[in-house]
Amino acid sequence: MIYDCTDALPYERILSIDFEFYGADGENPTVVCLVVKDIKSGLTQRYWQTELLRMREAPFDIGSNTLVLAYFASAEMQCFKTLKWEMPQNLIDPFAEFRRLTNGAEPPYGNGLVGALKYFGLDHFVPDAKEKMRALILEGGPWTDFEQENILDYCEEDVVGQEALFEALLEHEKWSFNLLGQALMRGRFMCAIAIMQYNGIPIDQNTLSRLKDD
Repeated sequence: MIYDCTDALPYERILSIDFEFYGADGENPTVVCLVVKDIKSGLTQRYWQTELLRMREAPFDIGSNTLVLAYFASAEMQCFKTLKWEMPQNLIDPFAEFRRLTNGAEPPYGNGLVGALKYFGLDHFVPDAKEKMRALILEGGPWTDFEQENILDYCEEDVVGQEALFEALLEHEKWSFNLLGQALMRGRFMCAIAIMQYNGIPIDQNTLSRLKDD
């Protein structure tokens, strides 16, 4: 159970989500899997890429009664765009909230999810084989059934870690509705970044070719 003020937040569901994906730098992601945990009910759902590619919309509520948590949400929302899903109405990015908390400082373990968890003494939520699993995902498959289960397990560990981090952020700052509003605004900006990354920057190819030739 996370910090008591969560019960006062105006949402029926608080969902911790995480995608695994791969792709070349500058390209849109190839989605591998998705794990979603409803923090309030404890229900966890896991989806492999073959299921996700058949879905015309997110397999969970993204409306006004739901709050979605996604660490470094521009990447997660770019997966939404790749799958042609509408983005959540209410999004909080614990990465943005951790950066806001530590602006002007240098967190000893960095700004990633692992670094944020360690910052709050939540080392036990850090996956043991993170580098190995990321390398496996970046290979791009195909994966055996056993490897698929391992990848889903790894993805779920990040979802659970994100939940713990959100709890720690709430405990640290005793969030008010004012802070909630600011966090939601930052979440909307991360969605805007995802759209920019998905669309890319238009380039005049003819001019670019001439510049390369000069």
